[in-house]
Amino acid sequence: MTAQIRPNGAYRICIVAGEASGDLLGAGLMFALKAHLPEVTFVGVGGEAMTKAGLQSLFPMSDLSVMGIVEVLPRLPLILQHMRTVLDAAKRTQIDVLVTIDSPDFSFRVAKKIHKQLGVPCIHYVSPHVWAWRKGRVRKMARFLDHVLALFPFEEDFYKNTPLACTFVGHPVVERLRHLAPSDAAKPLGTAPKVALLAGSRRSEITRLWADFAAAAVLVLKEHPGATFVVPLAPGVTPDMFPLNVPLPVQFVAGEGRYAALKSCDAALAASGTANLELAMLGVPMVVAYRLAALTYKLARPFVKVENFSPVNLVAGKRVVPELLQTEVTPQSLAALLLPLLENTDARQTQLFALAGVRDGLQVGALTPSQKAAEVVANILTGGK
Repeated sequence: MTAQIRPNGAYRICIVAGEASGDLLGAGLMFALKAHLPEVTFVGVGGEAMTKAGLQSLFPMSDLSVMGIVEVLPRLPLILQHMRTVLDAAKRTQIDVLVTIDSPDFSFRVAKKIHKQLGVPCIHYVSPHVWAWRKGRVRKMARFLDHVLALFPFEEDFYKNTPLACTFVGHPVVERLRHLAPSDAAKPLGTAPKVALLAGSRRSEITRLWADFAAAAVLVLKEHPGATFVVPLAPGVTPDMFPLNVPLPVQFVAGEGRYAALKSCDAALAASGTANLELAMLGVPMVVAYRLAALTYKLARPFVKVENFSPVNLVAGKRVVPELLQTEVTPQSLAALLLPLLENTDARQTQLFALAGVRDGLQVGALTPSQKAAEVVANILTGGK
């Protein structure tokens, strides 16, 4: 499906984001699209970043930032009203294309309605994890989506055998941290190592992992009495979420300064997630831990069709950073894997070499992810594929 050609390039795009990470992706895409199509205009839903890029949000994006059945049910009438608001705005402005960003519960419902009633191309930015579980969803997605913009290279390969087109555009950590990527020269190790402790960006994650991370840090101190520890604070995370039963030399770092602090570290313990990719971009070797509530893990594991959980290992196509799952996560197991990374060992050098390959795998040539995503959207708007 292609959009109608507008001779002056004054295309109208409906763009919808439902959470903070999507807001940043949307803003980057909007700025990059303006470079391709200076007369383009936007209508839709976004947060502070997309507002700065020129979007007047139809309603507060925070209205969509709810998770779980219990949380959603009381707000269901409002969410349904917001879906109608987006559809009405899309009709009123006669949009040429819809771009939804992540948040598939809301995004896909909007896309279904706009695809059916307006017949314009529908693009989804950030693939759901269909390659990991419920692969049959792709055929359903292809009924109302025309294209997926993927953050990971293996996702593009996965979609090749499906009816839905997909383009790998690169991961946003590239755009955010490329200027901090390590040089070819190896960073010398000092006698007093610095270790990052990244137990997660949500209270539930932190609660499940922090006690073991802190206890592992105590074991590291026994081997390296001068060691220090850095705890980067994600937005909304505060130091009081990290109780210490014994004194530890811990530095809490918030804001943009947390990336420079991370880069100064010799190694890290990290919850599985985007933080792993940030560490890879910064050239910091890591041990990854993953722990869900026991019942959740028991119910979900049979349906998950991947061997590795860390996105670093998924990009590499093999296990290049150690992973510990569920009951494997103990202070002793964490420390045993971390300590070799604090010295000039084969384990450290092998991982550093592998992380360089992961950095290359997260980007598409010289283009930033936003530029590549904008290129795809612009091609669809102007009659390309």
